[in-house]
Amino acid sequence: MSYKKKIYSFARSLSNYKSLFYSTAEENDNIYTQICAPFSAKYSINGDSLTSLCEKCIIYLNNAEANFHNLIENARSAVYLLCFLHDELSRKVSYRYNTLTVYNGLIDLYEEKYGFRTLEVYKKHIVVDIIEKVKNLYDLYDLFEKFTHSTGDCYNNCECAKKCVDLYKTHLVVCYKGINQDFCNELEKFRGIYNSYMEKISICDDAIRTLPSTKSIDLQIALIIPFVIILVMSFTLFILYKFTPFFSRLRSLTSRKKQVCKNIDQELHELQRNYEIPNGNSQNISYHLLYNSGENF
Repeated sequence: MSYKKKIYSFARSLSNYKSLFYSTAEENDNIYTQICAPFSAKYSINGDSLTSLCEKCIIYLNNAEANFHNLIENARSAVYLLCFLHDELSRKVSYRYNTLTVYNGLIDLYEEKYGFRTLEVYKKHIVVDIIEKVKNLYDLYDLFEKFTHSTGDCYNNCECAKKCVDLYKTHLVVCYKGINQDFCNELEKFRGIYNSYMEKISICDDAIRTLPSTKSIDLQIALIIPFVIILVMSFTLFILYKFTPFFSRLRSLTSRKKQVCKNIDQELHELQRNYEIPNGNSQNISYHLLYNSGENF
């Protein structure tokens, strides 16, 4: 699986990392203020300090390292951080740095201070387009989790379901154009999860109970046509065999053709025999003439 596919697939399980982030966000320690001072000086603009944001992120990464002990889990924790930063920085209208720049700055700072190099593996594979797409997937799963979770105002609330459907549909144009197949495949997986859940409950209007496929109508038809042709041919052959004399005639015709071929072979064989016998006689006559001639001499 490519790094892009893996990163997109992380969106399904980021809620665990969200819980970890907000459970540790209130921790405070002067050491983090000192660590974040250079970062804040570099990336803050117009007096809008990023020190508090940096502290939360460094604390979160420390707790993620303590709680998760393999590459995939740590990579997911970094991808959640990416989504969090995207939300936070998008609210700063005049902010000139993009999410990827700030994210890379935080990861570099963390690795410099703590020597934790695992995040470097995924950092080099994350580009701006991936940030947007993974954030879109994360938002879908986040809305869906609120809709299916037994606590909160959104639980089985059809208005929340409608928001989820509307958000999902905004991404279909990209898929219908055949752009970013990895993203669309992950979106199709979300569709399956959503539709499966809605089949189990009897709430909400039909319009929001089923998500449309990410595959365009043309593609769906192209995939279906070969199966339809095979099905029709199989059914037609069965009908011909079972209810018409077609196959018996075909067998009879085949048998006649075989007999004709057999007769032709026999005739050719007879002709060859008839041809060989005269040749043998002529050779005997020649030998006899030569023998008589010799006697005369």
